[in-house]
Amino acid sequence: MSSAPDRRRVVVTGIGAVTPLGTGASTLHDRWAQGVVGIADGAGACRDFQPSDHLSVKEARRLDRFSQFAIVASGEAVTQAGWDGEAPYEPLRIGCVIATGIGGIGTVE
Repeated sequence: MSSAPDRRRVVVTGIGAVTPLGTGASTLHDRWAQGVVGIADGAGACRDFQPSDHLSVKEARRLDRFSQFAIVASGEAVTQAGWDGEAPYEPLRIGCVIATGIGGIGTVE
């Protein structure tokens, strides 16, 4: 009889999104569930995203568009997680996933 594999638990405490369907994880879910399509003219651009709605003029000017998306989405996730100031856990127990289809890969690297 083999022993069960070591299973580690992962808890998702916050989710953020900036997508062609809108800004915010709940907006993404709602529009996706309604069957809204974010592709127009063969591209999935975030046309409704306005950096000035979320970032200072200085921040928006210094960041490329992909980085603007990442900061806004991560800010939503941190807020959902209930973080206020310092991290609530040891830093080695915290992770973050940032995904892109192609845009901003130079910045990520």
